[in-house]
Amino acid sequence: MRRMLRSGKAYSDAWVKYDADFAAYEIKLKEYEAAKKLYDASKAAEAKIAEAKAAEAKLAEAKKQTDGKTATDVKPEAKPPETKPADPTKPADPTKPTEASKPVEATKPAADEPKKPEEPKKLPVVDAFESYRSLFSKKLTAMVEASEVKAIELVVKLFRTEFDLNTAIVSGRAAASQAELLAKHNVLVITGPILIGEEQGQTVNYPGDIAAAGVPIAFQSQTTTGTSKLPDVVSYAVHLGLGRDDALRGMSQGPASFMKLTTVGSIEIGKDADLVVLSGPPFELSSEVLAVMIDGNWVYEKEIK
Repeated sequence: MRRMLRSGKAYSDAWVKYDADFAAYEIKLKEYEAAKKLYDASKAAEAKIAEAKAAEAKLAEAKKQTDGKTATDVKPEAKPPETKPADPTKPADPTKPTEASKPVEATKPAADEPKKPEEPKKLPVVDAFESYRSLFSKKLTAMVEASEVKAIELVVKLFRTEFDLNTAIVSGRAAASQAELLAKHNVLVITGPILIGEEQGQTVNYPGDIAAAGVPIAFQSQTTTGTSKLPDVVSYAVHLGLGRDDALRGMSQGPASFMKLTTVGSIEIGKDADLVVLSGPPFELSSEVLAVMIDGNWVYEKEIK
């Protein structure tokens, strides 16, 4: 079992790393696409400017050729007006720009083309190990059968101490004898269909002892046809000392929690409207079903004479 859990953890860890790498890749990909869009727009603008300059130069050259004149047609150039050298003793006119004060057109270097990020290589899916991903991410609870006291200790050591997994032990008598250990390590217990036993001539209430130690419980029938009898068995355990609240949680909220079912197990806004209305406490043999609601619709209502 340890070898299997190690292999499952390695598989799960590899997928956790891949998911993190892929999430980072998606962020970089969006950044790349935005940068590439700006880069392409800049290149397109540069190409249009170059094209316009080339057309302008071509037009100027054509005009020069058509307007060319012979030397006899050219009038002598007029002499430029004489300019007196500036008097160094006089201050410069601030309204007239000097050669040094003329603005120099800045040239912006072209940005490098952004590089597309490399997508991380996807891992192969191994069906036999897929459930371990949910187990090690704690979306599932490991359900382990342990009928012996020593087995309970080994399960706690392996599943809780070594691998820190959500764990539910399927057990009865052995779990009751190790209730304090299970409570200390936050291990859940699924018990049934035998809830009452005999130990050294004394009647022992297995779920009662387990719940009394602070361990959450749930019940099982171990057969598809035994579920209808399970309420009677639990009612008998309540009659012999199992707390009513513990019993009710063990048949509703407890198993829903173990199985990570978020829409059932308790009466709350947003959960499935599957309800049973009783005439009295759930585990009293005299209590009767008055009405049943499924998906918010009343499907049964007892006629009251």
